[in-house]
Order: sequence, then structure tokens, then C-alpha cells
Amino acid sequence: MINYISTEEIFSLELDVSEEIDNNSLKNFVLTSLNLNNKEYSSTDLIYATYLQELKQYQVILINNQSSKAEFQVFELFYDDISEGLDLYLTDEFFCLYKNGVFYYYQAIEFSLTIEEFLDFINKKFNTKVNNYKRIQKEELEELKNKYSQKNKKSNLKNINKKKDNSFIFYIIYLFLLIYICIYYIEQNNSQKTENPIIQNQSINYEKFKKEHTFISLENDFNGILENIKKYSLQIISFEYKKPKIKIILNSQIKANLYLFLKEYKKSLISSSIYFDEKKELYEVTAYVNLYK
Repeated sequence: MINYISTEEIFSLELDVSEEIDNNSLKNFVLTSLNLNNKEYSSTDLIYATYLQELKQYQVILINNQSSKAEFQVFELFYDDISEGLDLYLTDEFFCLYKNGVFYYYQAIEFSLTIEEFLDFINKKFNTKVNNYKRIQKEELEELKNKYSQKNKKSNLKNINKKKDNSFIFYIIYLFLLIYICIYYIEQNNSQKTENPIIQNQSINYEKFKKEHTFISLENDFNGILENIKKYSLQIISFEYKKPKIKIILNSQIKANLYLFLKEYKKSLISSSIYFDEKKELYEVTAYVNLYK
């Protein structure tokens, strides 16, 4: 059974922008805006961001419970087929807009208005006309909530607070490197056995042999890099390995975080460069790091 959060518990914020923000930068923009507005949130909260094209604004909706849904999501039931236009749904506690069959705008009702007044308000605010409107009584809303729960319909809203997990990618890279190194090690051993037959009573320097053939594990290095990327809230753009070094490209809105990341590898850092991407409004670093001690 779906838990629906009450209207009073939904936090809404409208942010002015000059243009629509790139998806790669949207999360940082929204979270920074919430911090600037002294709004606390956690990693388990749901955060939705909708670009209001007519207003050049983003509406940010925060729900303090990842297991909950908002009541305005039940109107997704009306859009099994492709739809066009702006639709208004009006309840006793809130109203919301759906644009072309997708949730577009939400607002709690703070004072009573007639349907004509609501339509006039929306027409003026968005400088556009509502194509269809529907008054939803309390009983009908409860029926829609039950139907939405039973249908288990997948919402078209995307939670931008969902953490991007790169651990699987690093695990695959690690396995690939492990297999490659093992194959290389076996081939080298076989090659040495073919070229240098074992001679009885030959004196072997054990310590030298062990040093030359000890397998160098890269797991700690890769895990350390991943932890530092998460620690300084950086985004991975590119990751390349070519023995014995890696080339890694990262970006961030905060230049200082890139310097802090590089500082972690000052002993093994071969070279690095940082530049500001004006189009993305992000700082980007390219670093070459030697993995072998």
C-alpha cells in the first residue's frame, strides 16, 4: 500500500534561471539552492525539479520520505495514451497542472477561489490557457489513490536526489585488470620456463625472485580513488588505465574540491590541469596518476 504524504508536509520552491539547466548540473544547482534557502534534506528524501518554460523557473518539490508519494501523482492514471495541452486538477487542498500528459506544476491552496478565478490566475501566471480542467472531490481523490496503489503505476517523475553509484563500474574495471594481470603473469612465467630450463642445484636468490614476481594488487588504489571522488562530491567524466598509470577526468562546481582531490595524490601525481567549462558552468580536471608505489 502506498503511503501518501499530506499537503502540509510537501515543500515547494521556485527558482529563477536564465535558461534550462543541463541534467548533469541540475542536481548541484537544486541542492545548493535548498542550502541557500536554509532547507534541510537527507539522502533518503525525494526531490523533484520541473522546468517551467513559460516562467523561466524551476519548481523544486521536496518530500521527506522516500517511501511516500504525493497525491498529485495519482492523476498520472488519466494518461495511458499520448496527450497534448495543459490540464488543471483542482482539489480542496491543492491544485496541479499536467502538461502534455506529464506532471508540470503544484501549489497548495491557501484561500478559496472559484474555478473561473483559478483559470484566470493560471492564464496570467503562465501566459497561456488551460485546455482542460477537472474538479476533484475528496471521495474521488481517495478512489484515485486506491486505484493508483493497486495499479502500481511507474511515475514519470525522476528523483534527482538519487545517488549515482559508480562502484559497479569500478568493480568491472578491477576484474578486467585482475584478469589481464593474471594472464600476463602466467605468460611471463611460461616464457621464462621455456627460455631458462631448470638447472639442478642452481642457487636461487629467493628474495629477489619474490620481489620480481609478487602480484601488485590494485584494489586498494581503485577503492581509494572511488572513496575520494565521493568524499569531494565529484563527477566522473572519463577513466582510462594504461599500465602503470591512470588518466581520470572529473568535474565539479566547486574548484576547491578538485584541488583537495589532487592533494590526496600529490606523491603519485604525474600531471594535472584544471579549466572552467563556461557552457556547463563547471570546473574540469584532467589528472595522470601513477598507481605503482
